[in-house]
Amino acid sequence: MWKASASCVDITPEQALPLAGIAVRTEAFSRIADRLEINGVLLEGTNQRALLLSLDTLYTGPDLRPAILNAFQDGLKEEELFLAASHTHFAPSIDPTKPGLGTVDPAYNDRVIAQAIQLVRQLFSLTPVEVEIRHQCHTAAYNMNRRKLPLFTRPGAERCEAGPNPRAPRDERLRRMDLVDTGGSSIATLWHYACHPVGYPDQDAVSADFPGVGRATLRAIHGAAHPVLFFQGFSGDLRPRVIEPHRDLLRKIFKGPLFGHFSTAEWDSWSTGLAASLPAERAQALVDCSGSLRMLRSTMGMETFCNAEEALPPLSLQGIRMGGVQLLGVSAEVMAAYGIQADDQTWAIGCMDHTFGYFPTDAMLAQGGYEVSGFQEDFGLDIAFKPGSEAALREALRSICESS
Repeated sequence: MWKASASCVDITPEQALPLAGIAVRTEAFSRIADRLEINGVLLEGTNQRALLLSLDTLYTGPDLRPAILNAFQDGLKEEELFLAASHTHFAPSIDPTKPGLGTVDPAYNDRVIAQAIQLVRQLFSLTPVEVEIRHQCHTAAYNMNRRKLPLFTRPGAERCEAGPNPRAPRDERLRRMDLVDTGGSSIATLWHYACHPVGYPDQDAVSADFPGVGRATLRAIHGAAHPVLFFQGFSGDLRPRVIEPHRDLLRKIFKGPLFGHFSTAEWDSWSTGLAASLPAERAQALVDCSGSLRMLRSTMGMETFCNAEEALPPLSLQGIRMGGVQLLGVSAEVMAAYGIQADDQTWAIGCMDHTFGYFPTDAMLAQGGYEVSGFQEDFGLDIAFKPGSEAALREALRSICESS
């Protein structure tokens, strides 16, 4: 038997601040297109519980998780808290370790922490209701791999460039889970997709991006206060599928297609199309009702994967198995190739906890590109990934899957 409580709080900034995620964007936002939130579920099994929190932010940063655990140190275990960012690129930063991606306003950071603690306190105070867990998975072809190898590159340049690559790995599975009470009503919905939330057409606006459109779509069915948790898939090299029309024939021949920017109409079509893949009134496949909840959390020193002059926080990995469904989180932006072999009921989740940066595959190391070296300056890093890092991460993921 499962029991659950669910709720949400608002973290939309109250004053104009810079947004995180685009290095060249340093001015304060111009408007609020849609609200930012923290959505949470406290799920209880027969003898354990899990606290799941999803935040509309680029990364959760180094401060939030310790603050929550400290506030509930007598009632919340380390392995019970699963904390992840939606990775929207249209929210203020709460990660001071990445100043190149957006400065942190201390007052806003404190407010997010206070709101998260308030939400957890509310979840603990609510009377949990008996629920079924229902799950579904299907294909939604709205993303595209963003790493391509052009036919020609200038001498000395890295081989990999940014551009649409339909032959490279991408995970198009959209997963959804509903917690359904004994009266047949969903008390909360969780969903999962692998795609960078970078498409909102007004680059200077606050927005939850496509996770917010999915939330609004579900709330149109279940009510305005319905908690909706979005968990970002392994999407380090995936972004929205929007291609720029070619004006230059030579560019098209030698470099291939380019990514474009959504117009408002194109954004509405793309984001609502993806969100429309969510509704059936609720997910249909019943997860077993045993209440079997298993959790495992571990860390790996970053020296396993890379050489760095300065010590880095360890990589966190966490598995939470709810009957036949498993959340598998990593504190990195992980490439799609790591997640596509997962079964349909395993949610491979990136941007969990204090995310250090991108985690490439071994094949990418020889190709270079943004996900190998280009990101490092803005992330405050100077590291060299070690050959064999891919095997080490895959083995760690396999161990978490089998043990949780």
